Amino acid sequence: EAMPNGNVLCIVWESYVRTVAEQAGRNPALLVGDVLWFEAIFELKPTGLNSAEIVWKWSLRDHLIQEWDKSKDNFGDPAEHPELLDINFINRPVADWVHMNSIDYNPQHDQILLCGRTFDEIWVIDHSTTTAEAASHSGGRHGKGGDLLYRWGNPFAYFAGTPFDQVLFGQHDPHWIPPGLPGAGNILIFNNGSDRDQRAFSTVDEIVPPVNANGSYHRDGNAPFGPEKFHWTYKDAANLYSPRVSGAQRMPNGNTLICSGETGHVFEVTPTGEVVWDLWNKLGATEEASTTNKSTAAGGPPGRLGGVAMFRATRYPPDYPAFRGRELKPLDQ
Repeated sequence: EAMPNGNVLCIVWESYVRTVAEQAGRNPALLVGDVLWFEAIFELKPTGLNSAEIVWKWSLRDHLIQEWDKSKDNFGDPAEHPELLDINFINRPVADWVHMNSIDYNPQHDQILLCGRTFDEIWVIDHSTTTAEAASHSGGRHGKGGDLLYRWGNPFAYFAGTPFDQVLFGQHDPHWIPPGLPGAGNILIFNNGSDRDQRAFSTVDEIVPPVNANGSYHRDGNAPFGPEKFHWTYKDAANLYSPRVSGAQRMPNGNTLICSGETGHVFEVTPTGEVVWDLWNKLGATEEASTTNKSTAAGGPPGRLGGVAMFRATRYPPDYPAFRGRELKPLDQ
């Protein structure tokens, strides 16, 4: 994620051996193999074309809680500490137990938005901390160090609800809608929908986070973080399903560009859900791929012929600075 100061935020894996994971409170029964990966965030300051200096760091390992073994680190009641992540909440039989899949930066509040796919949650942390404060539970603009300021999507993950309260399912690409666009400051999410209500389908959802003017987040007692409802959602259960990747983008005209990544489908919808532009990605397609129904192959509902899978799609206007001095024309067919 490029920042206004020219630095870049990135997600990295920190790999720790089994003994370190167990000391952090991971239940050995949930460990597979000899390592466990903890995500970290690096802020990189470019120092050349192929080098950078790490000028800020946040590590998930510093913000955990567990109620499995009082003799290990991070022991406590997860329900009393929603600012921390329960190291034993996820029973994923691989080292990559959290699988953060996106990062976004909010310069107005100096905050970072992360996506914990396996937790079915989005998380906000404070970037106004020093690296030392980011490894602690105090400091920064909000006095919470690197602890979570906000989380949303699955209140059962911090025992403020039940599994029936879950509203995000394997989501991708949560991000703040940028200033100047309709819905600016809201969070837009591609909600992949795996295992949703025993029937898989995807939606694109927009929420209004309960953020105060100073960048803090409101929560009523022990109730789940709000909001209770989506501000806007796009649903087409018969045709939209991508079990992984994908994303969405708010456009200046108020429409939303949606990328169903697994099926290679990119389309634009109005606020009322009308499809006004439609594209199936054929780049890199073989004759076999062109005749295969990718939607059905991906486990989703049958539909029209699919395209080639893609991670995400972004719309750039013709006057985008990177296009200056370049001739824009279609590739040879």
